[in-house]
Amino acid sequence: MEGRCTSGLRVWRASQGDYHIPSAFLDAFSMHVVKNLLLDTGGLGNKMQVPLILGIWGPKGCGKSFNVELCCKLLGMQPIIMSAGELEGITTW
Repeated sequence: MEGRCTSGLRVWRASQGDYHIPSAFLDAFSMHVVKNLLLDTGGLGNKMQVPLILGIWGPKGCGKSFNVELCCKLLGMQPIIMSAGELEGITTW
């Protein structure tokens, strides 16, 4: 499985236009980002543990990556997106 990882950086080709982001998805995504930024700056102290990786599960083709792209574009972020299969390589042990 070596060499399977891609660069992961996204180009905003698919998300051109005016699309609706489900509010529950945007709220959960934004909260994850804010908690990580606060943790990095010491704003949360040692009171809370926040996972750095955000896992979004769902069936193939339901719009997981697309909604992440829309959220990141809205928040001015550059995501690194990978599939769960890319986390299962020999180098991840």
